[in-house]
Amino acid sequence: MRQYELIEKVKSYDKNADEDALARAYVLASKVHYDQRRESGEPYFYHPTSVAQILTEYKMDGDTIIAALLHDTVEDTPTAYEDIEILFGKDIANLVEGVTKLSKIQLIGEDFKQAQNFQELVLATSKDIRILMIKMADRLHNMRTLGYCKDPAKRRRVAQETMDIYAPLAERIGMHKIQIEMENIAFQTLYPDAYQNIQKQLDGLKAKGQLKLNKLIRQIKTLLSKNRIKANVIGRKKMPYSIWKKLKTHDNSLEEIFDLIGLRILVKTIPECYKVLGIIHTNYKMIPGGRFKDYISTPKDSGYQSIHTSVICQDNQRLEIQIRTFDMEEEAEFGVAAHWEYKEGKHKDAKKYAWMRELLELIRTSKTPTEFLERTKISLYQDKIFCFSDKGKVYSLPKGSTVRDFAYLFGTESGNNCIGAVVNGQKKKPSDILADGVSIHLLKGKNITIDNKWLNEVKTANAKALLSNYFDQKRQKEIEKEVREELHEYAEKYHLTLSEEDLQHAVRQLDYRSISQLLSDLKRQKISYQRVLQTVHPEIKSSFYQRTLSLIRSWTKRNQIAPILGLKPTDKFNFGACCHPVVGESIVAIRQKKSTYVIHRRDCSELGRYKKSPDRWIAVEWNLSDKNNNPQPARLKILWKTGSSTMKQILTVFDQENVDILHMNTLAQNDNATEIVADIQVRHQEHLNDFIEELKKHPKIISVSKESGS
Repeated sequence: MRQYELIEKVKSYDKNADEDALARAYVLASKVHYDQRRESGEPYFYHPTSVAQILTEYKMDGDTIIAALLHDTVEDTPTAYEDIEILFGKDIANLVEGVTKLSKIQLIGEDFKQAQNFQELVLATSKDIRILMIKMADRLHNMRTLGYCKDPAKRRRVAQETMDIYAPLAERIGMHKIQIEMENIAFQTLYPDAYQNIQKQLDGLKAKGQLKLNKLIRQIKTLLSKNRIKANVIGRKKMPYSIWKKLKTHDNSLEEIFDLIGLRILVKTIPECYKVLGIIHTNYKMIPGGRFKDYISTPKDSGYQSIHTSVICQDNQRLEIQIRTFDMEEEAEFGVAAHWEYKEGKHKDAKKYAWMRELLELIRTSKTPTEFLERTKISLYQDKIFCFSDKGKVYSLPKGSTVRDFAYLFGTESGNNCIGAVVNGQKKKPSDILADGVSIHLLKGKNITIDNKWLNEVKTANAKALLSNYFDQKRQKEIEKEVREELHEYAEKYHLTLSEEDLQHAVRQLDYRSISQLLSDLKRQKISYQRVLQTVHPEIKSSFYQRTLSLIRSWTKRNQIAPILGLKPTDKFNFGACCHPVVGESIVAIRQKKSTYVIHRRDCSELGRYKKSPDRWIAVEWNLSDKNNNPQPARLKILWKTGSSTMKQILTVFDQENVDILHMNTLAQNDNATEIVADIQVRHQEHLNDFIEELKKHPKIISVSKESGS
């Protein structure tokens, strides 16, 4: 297509198109591609102009045509995104960049990579539907020249990719001419023998069929004219791929396929469509078995509207008839471009289309790209039925969908609680398959057991996604409960508790997003229980705590005498990590859960957290009676005169008073004095007091004081 022809074509339908920009884009593309050739041997520049020409047939806006001319410049020439932006603006540069990214995506190959790439295609085109339109035109021209490709494997790969991805997407956006042409070229490439066989039979039937078709057109025109209806009546015939699909599905012979030929009747208004339908059904016998479709009252997801019916004419001729308005014909012809918004200058946001929102939702709810691709095949490629809610709203579902599929259209809770439905006045089970055009009133129950087998019963991608997410969340909750129990059991070994606040503290300190993420990593052993516990209770790393822990464990073994008065011998307890209470200090117990307590000093600052829960406070004290022979921990701070033999002399006092040393550490020392802290073990308070008095009598001792152990 020459430059002036292209510009005239665009200006004929888009008066606002920038003629100068179109000319500059045409010249730039011709210059940067001037020395490039395609496999056919023709100049490469023929390709972008052909893509632009295809898009003019769909009356695409001027910016889209410019982007089509430039769509290979960034990928195949030294031209950069910044060059396009400077010359033509950001909007066109983004279109070119979007198509460039799609060109790098290979949608056939390893399953995971294929799925991942298809996700990228959906996300890219969701930003601007024009990217997909350009890519469709680009793929169509490449299919038209596919025969020049010398590599048979590449030809099959491109054909399969077109059949699996691009043709269904073309159908979804209403570009039916592109869809049909893509499918037939791909079919011819993938199944050449089947294609030739069907084409040969069609050629044999062509002469006889054309005579019949012309006769039927005359009959219908006469019939409509008698009823004062002005209409265009045009003939149509099935393409080889469409016939092949029908032969595979119904196992018929070619002669038995009644819609090899068909008629399309175009009128001005919707009421005339239904009047024509009445005339046709009055004069010809309708073929039963679900061939009648009213896509005017219930349009397809792509926006397609038409009435389809199949009848038996004279000479027992079977005929498929489509009835629609001229506007509907334009919509069927041009798809999303039929009501293009360049006149209003609106942005071409693909997310306004229901099918695109559905794909984006599948990306969000699918755990892996492979799962997304499988669900997409269900969503995109299956025939649809239309059902009505009890409020009269119409919903489309894949053919074979069940009552439960319909219930999941309204969310997880609706699907999970569905116990059946009243369908056209008859009660149906959740697993019953829905027919086209039925009216549905859902029946709901309570406390329903959600069964894994439902995943095999439902057909829609939406229902499978919601069910899978439900089971995933249920399993996650079970895992979290299991890990929580194990974590609490681990903490109890240290006579510690873990509150929800403690876990939140661990989440912050260990840089997790949530408790659920932390629990998941614990399950996968990416982090240890020990590290979590030490994060919340860093004191457990100290030797004093470990010594005290051994005493608690020994008390647990010899629990016939309670070490803490006010608790039962069988009660579990641990010392507050915040205050480290020791023998003789005033204490209180705070109940954490049944038979489990934390012992705090009465002056502990953490007790303020429990002021509003007085029922959890338990009055306790140390059991310091002579009958209690359980060892008790205590901490002393001792200041003695620095000297070479001082420690030996002091340790003699420990030995004489039968006091065990758990741990001793030097805090400070100079030429005059040495300050140490000693964790010791005594029998009871009196034993502790006597020992302190004996230490104070020693000439080397400067001072002795009892510490809190914090």
